[in-house]
Amino acid sequence: MVKPKFIADVNVEKPIIDYLLLKGFDVKWIPDYQCEMLDRDLLKLANKENRILITNDKDFGELI
Repeated sequence: MVKPKFIADVNVEKPIIDYLLLKGFDVKWIPDYQCEMLDRDLLKLANKENRILITNDKDFGELI
């Protein structure tokens, strides 16, 4: 079984990231990379890397 890969926006709390990592999931947390990434660029990165986007940002509904 292939485990899903995730990418988490800056507004996702660190304990959630830590939990997913503890469970063995592949997670990229944007604060570890580039905190100033634009929403559209984050969405492009998620699509490029086949990752599920985790966010609390309601603006993504307009981009999708």
